[in-house]
Amino acid sequence: MRLIVGRTKLVKLALITVAGAIFAGLMLVGSGEKATASAFGPTQAHTNAPLEGNCTACHTDFELDSGEGGVMITGVPANYTPGQQITVTVTATQEDAVIYGFQLTAIDSAGQKVGDFSIPPASEDRIQILQGVVGPNNIVREYVEHTSGGLSNGQFGFNSWVFTWTAPMQPAGKVDFYVASNSANSDGGPAGDYIYSASKSTLPMSAAVSITGKVTSPSGLVLRNTKVVLTDSTGAQTSAFTSSFGIYTFSGVPGGANYTLGVLSKRYRFAPKTLTPAGNLTDVDFIGLE
Repeated sequence: MRLIVGRTKLVKLALITVAGAIFAGLMLVGSGEKATASAFGPTQAHTNAPLEGNCTACHTDFELDSGEGGVMITGVPANYTPGQQITVTVTATQEDAVIYGFQLTAIDSAGQKVGDFSIPPASEDRIQILQGVVGPNNIVREYVEHTSGGLSNGQFGFNSWVFTWTAPMQPAGKVDFYVASNSANSDGGPAGDYIYSASKSTLPMSAAVSITGKVTSPSGLVLRNTKVVLTDSTGAQTSAFTSSFGIYTFSGVPGGANYTLGVLSKRYRFAPKTLTPAGNLTDVDFIGLE
């Protein structure tokens, strides 16, 4: 097929002839020429998640995440509640790309599918949901990815896809979202395309907990009016000061999240502690270092 000049016609041609090639690669016909690629999006298990590869296996001109563009996952909260419906947006960028594609999965700490994807009516012609298996134990995972109708949004420089993830009805621990995207030049082959990857995590919302402990010197003397700092995964900090007995307490701390706990002192050094409280914590003590 002869290349048609003009951005509008170029995008139209790309939607017809390239489609699924931006992840799956092109099939070959007997003559050795490139045939029209599948219009059904990328093959499964190319999100760069554990036990998966990514699309640099075929698109070999550039290393993963080596271009000036990228891919982002937005809308995933720090914590989820059972059955919560969460609107997720994937955005791929590259200033000189013509068409874009993506593939995303959500897995638990064991690598298993967690939650369910669904497609809002406005995205039905742009996104599809498929299942695939990975690893020697044939772990089943669910994938949300572009279709041929989702390769372009009519603008240059970026493309976005919106879908829904419904959290499981029972807390499943930390959930990791993995995505890979392709910012493609629409030449009908795998050359000159940039592949990007990203991940994002969410934790189950737990009841508020308390954290209590004692701060002492290397010799065991209690340290009063000493500042203890609790830092969450976003960098937000909460402070508490020790009592005359060297005791500090944090109350109303959201459980199930990751925290760093540290002591600020001009006289002694203290090793920080990493915590993921699922319930009230006591005796989280600090002893000064010589």
